[in-house]
Amino acid sequence: MSEQRTSPTTQSYRSHALQEAVVRWIKLLKDERPQNYGSLSSNARNAYVRLRWVMRDIKRRLDRVNPFLVHKAALDAINGSLPQLQNQWNQYKSSPDQFFSTIGQLR
Repeated sequence: MSEQRTSPTTQSYRSHALQEAVVRWIKLLKDERPQNYGSLSSNARNAYVRLRWVMRDIKRRLDRVNPFLVHKAALDAINGSLPQLQNQWNQYKSSPDQFFSTIGQLR
C-alpha cells in the first residue's frame, strides 16, 4: 500500500504563520487568565470571554477551510491584524476595568 502524501498547497496552508499565531493566542488567553476574573466588571469580563471565543472560532474556521480555495494574501491579512491585539491585551491585563472605562470615554 502506498503512503498518502500531503500536497504542497496543503502543506503551505498548514504551515502558514496564521495557524501558529491563532494557536499561540488561544494558549496565551488560557494561561494568562486574569487572577481577578471573578471580580471584574461585566464589560471587562465579557470582553475577555469574547476574545477567547473569537480566537477559538477563527481556529475552527481555519480547520474547516479547503486549502486549495485559500488565497495566501487573505491569510497574511488576518495574521497581520492579530499583532494589533497584543497592545490592547497588555493594557487590558494591566487594568481590565480601567481599560474599559477609558474606551467608554472615547465614544
